[in-house]
Amino acid sequence: MGKRLSLTSRLASLIGVGIAVCGTLAIAAVAFLVQADDDETTLSVAIIAILGTLETQPIP
Repeated sequence: MGKRLSLTSRLASLIGVGIAVCGTLAIAAVAFLVQADDDETTLSVAIIAILGTLETQPIP
């Protein structure tokens, strides 16, 4: 999916971990391990926060 969206492998990994594990805390932990840039970390946290907000909205 990351290749289709033209994401770097680090950014795709951070977003995947954020979705699969526990959100932004997992991103913060893994960012150090994959040596992600601050921009990649910030973008992945923002994406997970937006997705989490959208998921809490009721679906009619």
